Amino acid sequence: MEQVQAGSQQAAWDVVQRYSHDVHRIVRRTLNRRLRSKFDSLDFVQIVWASFFRTPHRIKDVETPEQLVAYLATVAKFKVISEVRRRLQSAKYNLNREADRSDMQQTLGQLAATSPTPSSVAMAKERWEQLLAGEPEHVKQIVELRLQGVTFTSIAAELNIHERTARKVVQRLLQQAT
Repeated sequence: MEQVQAGSQQAAWDVVQRYSHDVHRIVRRTLNRRLRSKFDSLDFVQIVWASFFRTPHRIKDVETPEQLVAYLATVAKFKVISEVRRRLQSAKYNLNREADRSDMQQTLGQLAATSPTPSSVAMAKERWEQLLAGEPEHVKQIVELRLQGVTFTSIAAELNIHERTARKVVQRLLQQAT
C-alpha cells in the first residue's frame, strides 16, 4: 500500500488485478436485480478504482487485505447507491412512470376494447363514472387530468398535492377497475 501511495504504477496494477473481482462482486450484490439491466456493473468497478486512486491519502491507515476490501466495499456501495438515487429521481429514468402509464393504457384498453365503437366508449365512460362515484372531487380531478395525458408531476403542481398522492389514487382506481 505504501508503494501505491508513492505512485508506483506496478503496485497500482497489482492491487487492481488482485481486488477487482471483489469490487465487482460487491457492486453486483449492492445493485438490485431489477436495475442490473439499467446499469453496467463494470462501470461502477472503474468508478471505484478512479475514486481509490484519486484520493490515495485515504488509504494511509489500511494495513491488511481485509481492511482494503472493507474500504473498497464501502466506496462501491456508496457509488452504486448514489447513482441509483440520481437516476430514479430523474424523470428520464423513472421506472415507476413507465409502469403507471402502461397500466393506465392497458386498463383503458380493456374497458374500451381495441377498436373503440361508440357503445364501447360509452361503456368505458360509464365504468369510470361508477369507479369515481362517491370519490372526493380531488380524486376526480386527478383522474381527469391523468386521462388527458398530464404527468403526475404536473398534476401534483396543479392541484398542490404530492406526486405520490396522485400516483396512489390512480393505482388504487386501476386495481378496482380490474
